[in-house]
Amino acid sequence: MSASEALATEIELDNETEDAASRAVSAYPPSVQPGIPKLCRKPDGWTRAPIGEFLEPVFRPAKLADDERYQLVTARRSRGGIVPREILFGRDIRTKTQFFVKADDFLISKRQISHGACGIVPPSLDSAVVSNEYVALKPKAGLDVRFLNHLSHSVYFQQTCFHSSIGVHIEKLVFKLEDWLEWEFDIPPMAEQLHLADAFDSWDRAIRGANQGIVAKLYRKAEITRQLLHDGGERNGRIGDIAEINPRSPHVEPEQLVTFVPMEAMSEDGRLVRNEARRRAAIGSGYTGFIDNDVLVAKITPCFENGKGGHVFGLHSGVGFGSTEFHVLRAHDKRDVRFLHHHVMARAFRKNGERYMTGSAGQRRVPAEFIEDYRVPLMDAERRHRAATILDAADREIDLLQQELRCFTHQKRALMQRLFSGDALTTEAAE
Repeated sequence: MSASEALATEIELDNETEDAASRAVSAYPPSVQPGIPKLCRKPDGWTRAPIGEFLEPVFRPAKLADDERYQLVTARRSRGGIVPREILFGRDIRTKTQFFVKADDFLISKRQISHGACGIVPPSLDSAVVSNEYVALKPKAGLDVRFLNHLSHSVYFQQTCFHSSIGVHIEKLVFKLEDWLEWEFDIPPMAEQLHLADAFDSWDRAIRGANQGIVAKLYRKAEITRQLLHDGGERNGRIGDIAEINPRSPHVEPEQLVTFVPMEAMSEDGRLVRNEARRRAAIGSGYTGFIDNDVLVAKITPCFENGKGGHVFGLHSGVGFGSTEFHVLRAHDKRDVRFLHHHVMARAFRKNGERYMTGSAGQRRVPAEFIEDYRVPLMDAERRHRAATILDAADREIDLLQQELRCFTHQKRALMQRLFSGDALTTEAAE
């Protein structure tokens, strides 16, 4: 096996481990990395030392003038970087103790760093101001700012920040800078930092490109959906003209295996994400029944607004039972299944449905009558089928880009985990 093949295998194993870990129940939100920080073997030629030897705090007090405007910034959670907030006159800034930040400062939110609120100040925010709830640090001569930016995304970095924060609640932790500066880090020589930063920058460009492609495709699909499903009909009809709403549950023998579908088994983009087989008798009564090629629509808030539901197929024995909070749509003509699916997944359908919800706050539901009477263009069957085929193709393009994005993200994360947990990683491997 070649070195590149071995690296690819390790990445896949890391991804599987990470995916399994992400499915585990945690008391912390996804933005928090609470584990015990642990450095492994130090790579040859690297320096292991307290991070305070590579970073120094900087304080630039800002004397606010009432009639001058100041740019305020904030640090996003989950390593989202430093972004602008608002521009205010000095007299309108409530906290008068403010400090200037400069481009390439490393900025930490002392109350949000446990959630990963930190990042490098971009040139566009040079001379912005922050309150004393932030701390700005400058890299010393032995640390490259771009390498530091990537280092801050590592699990080890985030764990040291979490363990340098004190408090009784995850939302009220306060960062103790002096404690954090004592944590040891493994830092490569400057030349290697620069090469690794270049390699990780290229991964970031690929991730940004995939993200931008997904956004563009989603906008394009929304436009196509509007044209095909709302502007293209020769006459208006109702969903009830092409589908039965909430048909009778299928009869199944008690020992027969069927698919059990709780609400969480349906994604918000129209997919059955978990196909769990159970004996019909083990499920019990009171559940909503459906069959292959039915379309499900969540009826309760917020699942309805979030898009829970979609086309179900591949069910065990061709039959499923699930949450009572599903409406079931069964097309009279099987060629209309995907046409129905795209209609109920469209934003226009969900926005209209919100207006017809009944019930009290937190328990509001979309009535079956709304779905049955929902207006759809009833072009001939062949055109309905063709419209669904076009939208299916758009979904496949989006799926491919999302898979590419997940691949880039997981591979970069796996490489960073190797790099910052003591495993020797050459620049060539990172590239």
